[in-house]
Amino acid sequence: MKILIVEDEVNTREGLAMLIGNLCPDASVSLAECGQQAIGLCSTRFYDLIFTDIRMPGMNGFQMLSQLDRKGRMIVIVSGMSWLSRIIYGLVGLCGNNHFYFFGFNNSIFCLN
Repeated sequence: MKILIVEDEVNTREGLAMLIGNLCPDASVSLAECGQQAIGLCSTRFYDLIFTDIRMPGMNGFQMLSQLDRKGRMIVIVSGMSWLSRIIYGLVGLCGNNHFYFFGFNNSIFCLN
């Protein structure tokens, strides 16, 4: 499995990569610190699973996802934002045939199909 982590906070990005490495030692994990870098990585490689933050400098997570071919990918949004209504609104516009999962640091977990 090929996994991409898109997160501007270095501790969160590296911590998530370490967690995935421990849980899925056979997974190939790539890291991007911004949406633009993630788009570049996705142009040369298909990722089965993308973890992304929403609030990042320059291009936010929704803007990045809107520029990617999301067919066959699972998207996991990781964010500390508490205003879930904006997250839901953004996800509804992106859903298509994909599954989106949101993991908030306030223990909120939900799925949009």
